[in-house]
Amino acid sequence: MNLLHWLDRLLPQLPHYGFALVFIVVFLSNIGFPFPGKVVLFGAGFVWGRAVGSLWEPMLAGTLASFLGGICVFWLGRRLGHCRLEKLHWLHLTPTRFEWPQRFFKRHCDKTVFLARLLPKRAK
Repeated sequence: MNLLHWLDRLLPQLPHYGFALVFIVVFLSNIGFPFPGKVVLFGAGFVWGRAVGSLWEPMLAGTLASFLGGICVFWLGRRLGHCRLEKLHWLHLTPTRFEWPQRFFKRHCDKTVFLARLLPKRAK
């Protein structure tokens, strides 16, 4: 089965079951998986706007997924802490690499988190 045939079968079902897809993709995108959360929201808005006419459902699913994803990542970072993050050798985190971010966040925490949520992620 090729991709176009699969999409052709999926798109008519999107107004009925797409909330789960939007929620899952946006949630996983917010916890760090490389999924196109913003693209899915844009596409869902387009499909729902043309098929159903109401955009409240995808907006609610995306907002809730983003909120819960942020809470999960915050909880995970809080739970792991510096000691356990330093033990994950593939992250290449050392105590000296933690120094500058700690000073920066002590001074500009609120502004940094707010702006980081608004700015798009840059591909490497």
